[in-house]
Amino acid sequence: MSAITGIYRRSEEQLDTNGLTRMARTLSHRGPDGVGIWSGGSVEFGHRMLYTTPESRHATYPLQRGKYVLTADVRLDNRAELIAELDLERRRNRPTTDGELLLAAYERWGDRCPNRLLGAFVFAIWDDEQNRVFCARDHVGIRPLYYHLSDNLFVFGSEIRALRASPDVPTPLNEVRIGEHLAGLFEDKTGTAYRSISRLPPAHTMTVTPEDVTSRNYWTPDPSRELQLDSDQAYAERFKELFEKAVRCRLRSTRPVGATLSGGLDSSSITTTAADLTPDQYELPTFSAVFDAVPESNERRFIEDVIDETTVAPTFVSPNKTSPLPDTDGFASRDGPIAIPTLYVHRELCRAASQRNVRVLLHGFGGDSTVSYGFTALPEYTHTGYWRRLLHETECVADRFDVPVRTVLWGTVLKPMIPSLVRDVWGRVQGWDSLIERINSTIDPEFADRIGLQERIQRFEIDRPPVKDFVRGHHYRNLTSGFVPFSLESSDRTAARFGLEVRYPFLDKRLIEYCLALPPEQFLRNGWSRSILRRAMGTRLPDTVAARVWKTDLSEAFSSALITHERDRLEKLSNSPAHVDAYIDRPALQQAIDRLLTDQTLDDARPVWRALTLEDWLRGLSFS
Repeated sequence: MSAITGIYRRSEEQLDTNGLTRMARTLSHRGPDGVGIWSGGSVEFGHRMLYTTPESRHATYPLQRGKYVLTADVRLDNRAELIAELDLERRRNRPTTDGELLLAAYERWGDRCPNRLLGAFVFAIWDDEQNRVFCARDHVGIRPLYYHLSDNLFVFGSEIRALRASPDVPTPLNEVRIGEHLAGLFEDKTGTAYRSISRLPPAHTMTVTPEDVTSRNYWTPDPSRELQLDSDQAYAERFKELFEKAVRCRLRSTRPVGATLSGGLDSSSITTTAADLTPDQYELPTFSAVFDAVPESNERRFIEDVIDETTVAPTFVSPNKTSPLPDTDGFASRDGPIAIPTLYVHRELCRAASQRNVRVLLHGFGGDSTVSYGFTALPEYTHTGYWRRLLHETECVADRFDVPVRTVLWGTVLKPMIPSLVRDVWGRVQGWDSLIERINSTIDPEFADRIGLQERIQRFEIDRPPVKDFVRGHHYRNLTSGFVPFSLESSDRTAARFGLEVRYPFLDKRLIEYCLALPPEQFLRNGWSRSILRRAMGTRLPDTVAARVWKTDLSEAFSSALITHERDRLEKLSNSPAHVDAYIDRPALQQAIDRLLTDQTLDDARPVWRALTLEDWLRGLSFS
């Protein structure tokens, strides 16, 4: 996790060299280990360095070689393969850096080089021969890239605050994104809180020349491929092999590597595997959030079971001792209103890891997307005529969750088959006036109509690529959801504040492609969801964790923290003029706040929180 910045005057005007210096200065928190600026007339690149791999200590950016100049935030996980394929000579005094590998890949394969890379990366290359800037972002969007593009200017950076530091970048607010924030909609992979600033989507390249701009999607997981192996054991062994490889390649670090540990299947699998792959004398630092005062959200007993059976050095944090809202300083410099309620938990885990001198943090995010729960196999069995398998799995699921069989049949088989139009009609019968009201009743109806919010929500539903079968279609949509890069970008900004790089083994491209190609029964077997993960981990997981069939809901903890720490601000928001009045139905917000403070209704916590985070951000902008 370093930082990149750049300015390209497409009209070939000379640059004001102070402009990029100001941009790079705003990203100093991302790169305390070094700063670099390269200027080439109409093009200027910047870089902030954070050492997180042994090779990064030997890297210097921007990197110039012949007719190319590179600035990059990169960690390559297939270094050995690339070195062999590119026939690079082994250096005597230092290792080949990831940047050198990347430039060699570009020299060999040109625009197709991102297809050959594995890892987390975002980079920009000035190609003097072709008079262009070529940019690329990794397959799932772990590394962010924001940019402003006009007829004569291209400006980019790792955070929006860098672009806002440039006087050449206008920053009118994007009201559509504000509406999406209030609605909890994340599917737009290009929009930001500013109309003139965009995001490069995951697995995309962008080429900018004086005359033209082109963008290309270079990778999409293939939902049509199905893998057939000889036995369940073969599937599990292959998964274990890929998973261990995904964890191992993410253990390269200049400082101790830590891991978040929640006691769930994903974080526990990462922790126990990482502990097995590290030297015996090394105790893996783990960081766990506990909510002892909120039993419904507390996973301490599962966390302690993992700790008891694994060589780790645990640290416990209590996020609910702090507010779930962002810190009160620096509102104007934030990239937009904070949109993920549980981000405060991640913030406190990162704070604890930084205090333990950890620079790399393994995280279980992406596990739910990569390793499907498999419940969509049940409606698929009805379509394919596997009635015995349907009955068997339905009975087993009902037994695992201790619910009637009819509840499973309705929730997982019949309800998903009801067309959305019928559900809309039923909603109106129940008294819901509109889709917006169902999602967030505090949104001002006139504002929603003005930006076409309801139509936008419906369009994102319709535009999902069709995949015939239930299991792979649902799996594919989860993997390609806009929520994935949005969450990664939010996590990235939070971790950067503490000088951390977060790594996600479950988002390894090889593991994603393997899991998407698995037959449905590898995910749901004898009522056990995510069956292949449970079988592959074997005895690594404590029995209590391996037998978990549910995820802990943090809604109670979040609601409790919001009421405890922000009661005064909520009361002030409901009783005084606010910046959100242009977007919020004030009477509806008042009712939601009253219900939250008196009855502690969970359904009101998120809409109220979204209004409050939007107010904080807008208030900060008014003082910038």
